[in-house]
Amino acid sequence: MLSLRDPETGWPTQLPAVVLLELDLPKIDGLEVLERVKSNPAVRHVPIVMFTASCEDNDIMLSYELGANAFVVKPMDSEALSEAIRSLSAFWASLNQSPASCFQGSAAPFQ
Repeated sequence: MLSLRDPETGWPTQLPAVVLLELDLPKIDGLEVLERVKSNPAVRHVPIVMFTASCEDNDIMLSYELGANAFVVKPMDSEALSEAIRSLSAFWASLNQSPASCFQGSAAPFQ
């Protein structure tokens, strides 16, 4: 995600509308990232969608237990993948009302 940054602190000036998070990351497990984000009071209200190739019941259950807001299995077809990303972006950025929308125009709550 590209975001505007405060020139003095380097922190983003607003939080993302949503985070799409892959389970299979190169250096850290996506579930560990999810757990860290959801345990941080400054950012835990940012919606996280697990967006992954896994359709294992255990991954789905654990994701929701750790605070995921949705779990989406990535389509393997590139056109379907692009459409899924557009649909998710439209819902979370335009239709969904979350606590993160309360901070728009304000200083980032984690500065």
